[in-house]
Amino acid sequence: MENSALVKQVQNVEEGHILQNPRDRLAVKIAKWRGENITAQEQKSLDYNKNRYFDTFKCLSDSLEGLSPILILKLDREELLTLEEYLYERALKKYKRFIYLWQPFLLPCIPIFGWIALGVRYNQYPSEFSSCKFVTSRRKLEKLLGKNFFPQLADEFIAYLKQS
Repeated sequence: MENSALVKQVQNVEEGHILQNPRDRLAVKIAKWRGENITAQEQKSLDYNKNRYFDTFKCLSDSLEGLSPILILKLDREELLTLEEYLYERALKKYKRFIYLWQPFLLPCIPIFGWIALGVRYNQYPSEFSSCKFVTSRRKLEKLLGKNFFPQLADEFIAYLKQS
């Protein structure tokens, strides 16, 4: 979320400048607390998006690259990061194709035909919807954890694969 960026700014301010105003010192202290202590709602959102991200990562790696969880576990950390970037690029292309081509077609027809077409399309092409889920959950995790979040979650993802 913004908290991690705010804590980094606070650290930069503390390292480089002497805060002269008591109000500024209080703002820095509060920003530190917010960065260290996330709310229960933020934690729930983080857990949900992590699980969704891990599920779709596993699904996409299987459907797009034919990699089972056992094969993913054989990858080293650097290869896993490269695979994640590669899957994100491919998923983003499918996501954009869905958003720009299918969604405008389905929206005017939503009351009758659109929901049926969407359901049929979902059943026939689940990997396209997995790509949408992957991209949206990745974007939410980027907001919560920062742009380069996957190296932080790589160990959790490996534990998730071992568990499933």
